[in-house]
Amino acid sequence: MPLEVDTRVNQKLYFSRLQLEQVAASEGRRGRQVAFIESFALHLYGALTAYLGELARYHGVEFEPAAGLKGLTESVRLAGKQAPEVAELARLGAQPSSWLGALIAYHEVCAFGLGGTVPEPGSEAQRLPLLSLSEPSGKAPEVPVPAPSDCRAWLDGFSELLERHRETMVEW
Repeated sequence: MPLEVDTRVNQKLYFSRLQLEQVAASEGRRGRQVAFIESFALHLYGALTAYLGELARYHGVEFEPAAGLKGLTESVRLAGKQAPEVAELARLGAQPSSWLGALIAYHEVCAFGLGGTVPEPGSEAQRLPLLSLSEPSGKAPEVPVPAPSDCRAWLDGFSELLERHRETMVEW
């Protein structure tokens, strides 16, 4: 596997850890803590995306990062290949109660807004509304924010999975 892909996964994990430290340091300041949790989730999802690219190269299949886990799963299927790492990720990602299912759901909320649905390109839903920062305009919608302990579990789950997968992917 190319060094730069491995390095990008590790870099995004490092950024995730830094953001998690900031989550802990901002306890009691809800706005700051939510911002750091969201940043943590986006970096961890970036690590996942880089790892999916690593798996695609290892198994010799096409991968478009924007297609995510579903896209890689489909590429593996279309190529007629067996990729146990991708199959495990697909099982975890399909379970909303798993660390990966929760990460994917929260990433969709952060990236695409409430409801977790990806808007069609060019649609009105794709545009972000402008909010007045000086005058409250009513109650803002609540976004389900994971607890810091959930964030730690996501990072630990991904780190354990990554280490286990990479041990089996070593070429002799």
